[in-house]
Amino acid sequence: MRFRLIVMSSASALALIAGCGGHVTCGNGTKQVGNECVSYNALPDPILGAWLRNGGAADRSCEFFGNGLWDNTCFIMEGWPIKWERIYENRYVVASTITSCDVTTSFSGDSNAATLTMYCGRTQAETADLVRIR
Repeated sequence: MRFRLIVMSSASALALIAGCGGHVTCGNGTKQVGNECVSYNALPDPILGAWLRNGGAADRSCEFFGNGLWDNTCFIMEGWPIKWERIYENRYVVASTITSCDVTTSFSGDSNAATLTMYCGRTQAETADLVRIR
């Protein structure tokens, strides 16, 4: 009798695990990575690194650092850079001495190209196409 109870309990547990293992639904602010939901803030930020502006000078890059500092040498916006911050996936605030921009990004599948659509105190968006150099 006890053996049968153990077998039935084990079979029920395995069925429950098998039934739950196939589908994951992630909530707002999370993204599925493998079989789990991970906060966007826990994922590596795709904007980190050095970028060239398409159509810009080949010797002028922009760099985004993990501490919120950035370098505007590729001139994606006016002014000297102050800081950048990720609001949530593909949405940033980028600030310079002249303006701050609400930026929506679109990254290529390999994150080696990005389009930044920026609203910098005007109703008309400015766009910058970037290519990763590192």
